[in-house]
Amino acid sequence: MHVPSSLAAKVLKAMYFKDRDILDTSTKYGCSHLWRSLGWGRELLSKGLRWTMGDGECIRVFKDQWIPRPSTFKPITCDLGLDIRVAALIDRSRRGWNSKKLNQLLIPMDTAVILAIPVSWSSG
Repeated sequence: MHVPSSLAAKVLKAMYFKDRDILDTSTKYGCSHLWRSLGWGRELLSKGLRWTMGDGECIRVFKDQWIPRPSTFKPITCDLGLDIRVAALIDRSRRGWNSKKLNQLLIPMDTAVILAIPVSWSSG
């Protein structure tokens, strides 16, 4: 997670999303006008955001928009309530996707799309 550097960003983080990512927050009754405005912008922005593959450690399989499929950019497979990261679906020793895990968790249509995504081997 990126650590904010400006004073305003640090104050907002401390007040409204201390232990979360800004995209996982919501506006609540009694929050400042600034935070409400940022919340509106955040909702609009998140509709267009997509993850790109890196090491997969930050990408949540069922919650984040990471699959190159227009409209949802998420698996069609139902969210199993598991907090699985994309990194868990990568076989580092074979330098590719772990097709066995993919087939256990996802429907074939999702697996086919994911297998076409190149896996990054650069650090960071």
